[in-house]
Formats: sequence, structure tokens, C-alpha cells
Amino acid sequence: GQSYTVWSFVPDIVPDDLIELTAVYPLTLDRYLEVVPGWTFVTFGTPERDLRVQEVFDGNPDDFLLQRHRAIYEQALAIIGDAPSPYAAAIGLEQWFRNTGGFTYDEVPAAPSGEQPPLSEFVLVGKHGYCQHYAGSMALMLRLLGVPARVAAGFVPGDYNETLEQWTVTDRDAHTWVEVWFPRFGWLPFDPTPGRGELVDSYSTSSIDFALDEEQEGAGAALSAIAQDPELAALFADQLAGLGLTRTGEGSAADVVAPATAGAGQSSSVPGWLIGLLAALGVGALLVVTLIVWRRFRFAGKSGREVATAARRDLEIFLADQGDPVGAELTLEELAEHVTSRYGVDASPFASSLTLARFGDPAQVPSAAEDARREHGRLMKALRHRIGWTRRLRGALHVGGLRLSLRRHRQAQTV
Repeated sequence: GQSYTVWSFVPDIVPDDLIELTAVYPLTLDRYLEVVPGWTFVTFGTPERDLRVQEVFDGNPDDFLLQRHRAIYEQALAIIGDAPSPYAAAIGLEQWFRNTGGFTYDEVPAAPSGEQPPLSEFVLVGKHGYCQHYAGSMALMLRLLGVPARVAAGFVPGDYNETLEQWTVTDRDAHTWVEVWFPRFGWLPFDPTPGRGELVDSYSTSSIDFALDEEQEGAGAALSAIAQDPELAALFADQLAGLGLTRTGEGSAADVVAPATAGAGQSSSVPGWLIGLLAALGVGALLVVTLIVWRRFRFAGKSGREVATAARRDLEIFLADQGDPVGAELTLEELAEHVTSRYGVDASPFASSLTLARFGDPAQVPSAAEDARREHGRLMKALRHRIGWTRRLRGALHVGGLRLSLRRHRQAQTV
């Protein structure tokens, strides 16, 4: 007589969302940050990360295998520079392998000399290899940078016979690529191998519409988003210049502009900056008021198990506003561990009360729901105190939580 519900969805992967994601990873991903046995590298974006990594290298001169990865780590830093996000690091490395790193696809490359680890020698010296060389090297460099990555193996699509309406996939279509983990989206594929198959999703530099959208006859969604971010624009300066999205010759990533539009340059009696400022202040005030009212009514009409769902969602939205999106795949215990370690606020009572309200004995649900409401209020008050009002205001204007809530609503409607 029991029943259960399964939720599933295909994520709508928007480059703008990936650009904004920070390096927030559950502990279960630590093994995808391991470079050599016993060494898990510091997460991307950690304060003074490069200094801490250099201290690891300097402090372990006798670890032969660790030391042999120092050169490829420094090469990874040289490629991505001060990339602002894990997504920037991923696409920066991907396009380097595919386009600007001087690599050549070769199914019969020279045998490694043995003077360096094979992947380091491929990246730093040989630059000739097949898909396993490229995928393994990019995954290794991402791990060295503190981004969880792994190598995936499978097949490119092969050939389609329209008469027979069937695909033919042979062993010659075997391929390996890289998967990178992102909060909310999980593992996403990237393909650093030049001259091989192209991915469908436009967020990858290997996609056919990463750079150009043939239907709209303009820049693709990912490259357009990159053009708006000076740090990302510096990584893709050549591609942006080729699309007319930069002022060439001025030497600054801040010179990135959209294509010129008709009617520009008309004067106004009121300074444009003042109009823009007043409009921004008005929109900001309206947005803050809307969010406050919206959150006040989030628990309206909720009872029993619905309270636990609403309390978790409210916490997720609050964290997203602070630029700290957490994945829906996290258990309540993992979510509590993340909050406790990142903000120094004990979230274990919150997780325990929600667990009872959501999954406990039906007879205990009403009282457990009351406990959940109380622990939710305590936790949110502690988080607001710890974060401070300036960061909370900035987070409200960031509207990451609003986007997350709307996305979850659309997913529920689709299901």
C-alpha cells in the first residue's frame, strides 16, 4: 500500500548562470580533487590559494610524484590567470587545448620519454596526442586548480543513414572527454580535443554555436555573456575581436562593448547617468520590498511535511542570494555541514528537525513541523547576524535566490 514519487529534470544550462557559480562543493567530491595519492588540492577560489599550494610543493621536496606536477600546475595558472570562477577556468583550458595552445590531434604520437609524467610531457613538450591525452590533461589541470573534474569515455554520434533511419557507431567513434562538477547542475561535459566531435550545449567552447548563433546571426549566448565580464573577456580576447565585440588596439579587457546600434549619441536635457541612477534605485527598492513580502508569505498555508520543504527551500534561496548556491542533491545532513563549516553557525538541529518533519512517523509530524519552524527561525536569525546587513542587502539585489526559486517553480510545473 505504499507509494513514492520520483522527480527528474533536464537542467536548462545558461552560460550566465555558470559564470556566476562559486566553488562550493560537497565533501563527497574530494576524490575528484586528488592529483596524486594522498594529495587533495585546495578548492578553487580559496583565499591565498596559490600561496597555500606553493607551500605544499615547498614543504614536501622529497615527494617525487608531487614535485613532478609543479610545472603543469604553473602552466595551468599561466593559461587562466585570475579566472573569476570555475566555469571560467574550464572554458579557458578547453579553448586553449582546442585553439590556442599549439596542439595537434595525432593517433600515433611519439612515446613519452619518461623524464616527466606522461600528461605533463604532453602538455609542456609533445603537444601531439589523441583524446585520452587531452581529456586526462585538462582534468588533471582542473584538479590542480581546485575544480572537481573526471574523465568520461563513450562515443561520438557516428553516421546517420536517412534511408534506413539509423545511426552507425563503430569503434572508430570511441572518444573520451572531461566532466566538470557545478553546483545545481552536477557533472557537465567539456571536450578539449581539437578536430573531434562537438557538444550540443552552447556553454562549451567545443559547441558549434558557442561563438556564433546562426539563427540570430550574431554572437552565441556563451560568448556574448563572456564579453560582458572583463576577466573572461581577457581569456577570449582573440575570439571576441574576431566577432567585432571588442575595441581592438586599446589593450584593455574593460574596452569590451556590444556592436554599435542605430540612434546612439542623441543628447538629453537630463544627464543619462542621473536617469540611470534613479531608475536603479527605484527598481532596487521595489525588489527588496517584494522579496520581503514574498518571504513572509512563503510558509502561508503550509503544515506538516510541507513546512520542512518550505524551510529548506527558504534556506537555499537565502544562500543563493549570498552567491552561495547549493545543489538540491545534497542531503539535509550535507546541507547542514556546509552551512556550519562556511558560516560558523551550527545547523545540525535544523537538519534533525527537518528530517523528522519530512520523513518521520506521521503521528509525530505535527510536533516535528513546529520544531522545524522554530529551528528554521533560529538558524536564519543566526545567519543574518553573522553575515551582516550590508551583505544581506547586496545579496537581495543580486536576486540569485529569486532566480533559483523561479527555476524550481518551472521545473515543478514541467514535471
